[in-house]
Amino acid sequence: MPLSFSQFISGCSVRTVLLLSGGLCCGANALHAQDTIDNRLDTLEIEAEVAPVGEVEHAEFSGSYQRIERSQLERRDVTLADILANETGVQSRQAGGFGTFSSITVRAATAAQTGVYLDGVLLNSGGNAVVDLSLLDLLNAGSVDIYRGTTPAQFGAGTIGGAVNIKSLSAGREQTKLLIGGGSFNTQRAQLLHSARVGELELTGAFSLQQSDNDYPFLNDNTTPLNPNDDTRQTRNNAAAEQLSSLVKAGLSWSNSARTDVLLQTTSRDLGVPEIRNLQDNQSSFDTDSVRVQVSQTWNPDGNWNSRHTLFRYSDEDIFDDRFSQVGLGAQNLSIDNRNLGLTSYWEYLGDTSTSSLHLELRNERQTNRDLLEPRFDSVARRRAVNLTAQRVFYFGDDRVLLIPALRYQSTDDDYQRITRVDQQGRRADRLTPTLGFRFDVNEQLRYRANVGRYFREPSFDELFGSRGLFEGNNNLLSEEGVNADIGFTWQPRAGLKLDASLFGSWRDDLIATVFDARGIGRAVNISRARILGVELGSNWQLNPFVSLVANLTYQDAQALRNFNAINGSQLPGEAQLSTFLRAQYKTPALTLFIEANGSRDRFYDQANVLPAEDFFLQNVGIDWHHGRWSFAATLNNLTDRNVEDFNGLPRPGRSFTFSLKTAL
Repeated sequence: MPLSFSQFISGCSVRTVLLLSGGLCCGANALHAQDTIDNRLDTLEIEAEVAPVGEVEHAEFSGSYQRIERSQLERRDVTLADILANETGVQSRQAGGFGTFSSITVRAATAAQTGVYLDGVLLNSGGNAVVDLSLLDLLNAGSVDIYRGTTPAQFGAGTIGGAVNIKSLSAGREQTKLLIGGGSFNTQRAQLLHSARVGELELTGAFSLQQSDNDYPFLNDNTTPLNPNDDTRQTRNNAAAEQLSSLVKAGLSWSNSARTDVLLQTTSRDLGVPEIRNLQDNQSSFDTDSVRVQVSQTWNPDGNWNSRHTLFRYSDEDIFDDRFSQVGLGAQNLSIDNRNLGLTSYWEYLGDTSTSSLHLELRNERQTNRDLLEPRFDSVARRRAVNLTAQRVFYFGDDRVLLIPALRYQSTDDDYQRITRVDQQGRRADRLTPTLGFRFDVNEQLRYRANVGRYFREPSFDELFGSRGLFEGNNNLLSEEGVNADIGFTWQPRAGLKLDASLFGSWRDDLIATVFDARGIGRAVNISRARILGVELGSNWQLNPFVSLVANLTYQDAQALRNFNAINGSQLPGEAQLSTFLRAQYKTPALTLFIEANGSRDRFYDQANVLPAEDFFLQNVGIDWHHGRWSFAATLNNLTDRNVEDFNGLPRPGRSFTFSLKTAL
């Protein structure tokens, strides 16, 4: 009989609990030991590396963060959201199998309140308030940094939950790699990577084609959860996904003080949309085409001033085709086109006792909605945003004490117009938000930190102006606001052992939700406040040159404080109170074996907490074998064959396997 999550927690020995409560995981760097027989865990001191201009200098950062290295991102059995959810304070949600919508939340902030960045440029926008991580191919990522609660000044505008920065893959040594793979539910993959250096020019190209039928078995309750007599075991219908991704990147060092980088990233996805009753004749689809372009110029002359400037243009077009009214509440064939154009400019001055920085971001966001069945609903929404961040890092006590005050000014100017109307709606919002950070490095082994700051989120276009079918926008919405605070420590008593812990709190006002009137019309309103208190614990431990352990545990009490007594004090929907991740790994230069488990409990689908989600504790096992130019990997996921539902009525796959064969050409 498989061990349940509650049995696992209750069965832990006192010694195990003390080990878990001794620290917080700061990334899974310890999972990948050096490929030598006398392999040892590195000190993991990322701060010892000097960050390129415009990127976060961790030696001058007081917040909680983790780094996920390229070696972890090369996994082909999980998604980017899955990997992020293994870290402390992070939870993920996915609407099905491969290619379906996936998102993350940090410290119980909503996905819209959690900023996702690509090379330091914010992907969240007025049109796409929530970033769909399934469109970001792991093949294109070089590393990922997670900043919990505190957004670094290098990113400009801050968000309530924190920040996740995806660094695009950069050229290493000259190499060409080919990967082919597959797995359950007719999943197939083919990926090609090439990087080269020609003098001072670095070139990288990555291309990926992936597809899956997503016809996994699940228990269909026929929308009658209280009547088990009509439950049947079925395979998922109309859930197939096909995705083509590419990354082209070039970097040229003009001199020791000047560098230009150009990035082009594209994604094209065709996705079936299952119907809640799992009808076989369902033909609904959701197709996406995404293009991201960035051009960056870095200046690092001899002297105290450095700067980095990035021009970016993003475009995303979604087409939702439900013309036969098989999924939604009526026939729909919608085209939603989001285009964002902007410029970021970062300047820093390196002084003897302090570092000053200034970040300016200008954004022009536009969303065009076209109803291909009812053109009278066509509309255009625009947002012009200015974000200005000033920060100063003061050094005291031989640079062991840092005091980091920062001030952000954020301004947005919106307008909205129906194609068939002359009248136009608009709004303007201005915010000034301070933050303060403190860090004390007692010695090389022990570090304390504390942070407090105010953040806000301006409503999305849909929340403000959406007016289609059974939903109405609300131009009178207030911005969601929040105050974040945390304290913590990192302790690394020796090479091979690292512990970290954080206590955090967040107080949020004017949270936005959709309410429905007697006619069934939905409308976005500010309905509540929230108070989140939590603890993050974890550890990385290298037991010997071959065996390493990672343990994460996050507990959070995310209470909604509403004006309605019936639901006042309930937990925020979608957020688990307790989540954990465990991994044990055996690694030699040629062979890696691992077993890992992740669990979640006390989670609800609805605001009133009358629809509880099932607790789960899932296990995965895998092997990775290298020989010369060849490597083979295989993973068996979800050993107990559980169909977890992150969204009510949208089950994820149960037990599945994946394999891949990679070679250097």
